[in-house]
Amino acid sequence: AKHMPGFKKLLIMGVTLSLCGGFVNGYFLLHASYRLVVSHLTGHTTTSAINFGRAENVDDHLIQRENYMNGAKSLAIIASFFFGSVSCSFIVGDLR
Repeated sequence: AKHMPGFKKLLIMGVTLSLCGGFVNGYFLLHASYRLVVSHLTGHTTTSAINFGRAENVDDHLIQRENYMNGAKSLAIIASFFFGSVSCSFIVGDLR
């Protein structure tokens, strides 16, 4: 059997990858010519944070509502991903 890394090492690697993904998404979302989400979970997390932040700094109620709705859509995508992942793990776990 191959040597498996310990939990602490896996945790550090996972957090590092998440931070890298968030940084890349932040750059591509905030850069004037791109404004794209380039990954799924961290991209939509960054998008929701940006939209909620923009909503707090706007006086126009229609633009504020649009920003809140866009942030809520991103959170709905995250919740759907989480629900799908949990559901699939139960299905696959039962098949073993």
